[in-house]
Amino acid sequence: MTDNKPQFEQRNNSGVLFKNAYKTSDRHPDYTGNAKIDDNEYKIAAWTKTSAKGTRFLSVVFTNKDDLHPMGVGKPQAVDNRSTDEILDDEIKY
Repeated sequence: MTDNKPQFEQRNNSGVLFKNAYKTSDRHPDYTGNAKIDDNEYKIAAWTKTSAKGTRFLSVVFTNKDDLHPMGVGKPQAVDNRSTDEILDDEIKY
């Protein structure tokens, strides 16, 4: 079955946030989403916080999608192309 709905395309200099249905810890964001700024794509994470004066606000973090691990979590690790002997020689000090 083919879905004929047009695929959503994020407009430049705009973004969307959705309530995080997978939040299981206070460290997880309350809201997550996507943004496109100057033609660069970002993941957005936002936490609801309260200031010292009692004013509620959103604390927002933008992470460039190019900096994300392929599974969407954290930064990708740099590939170490050295041989095992080179790594061991570099790390073991006698």
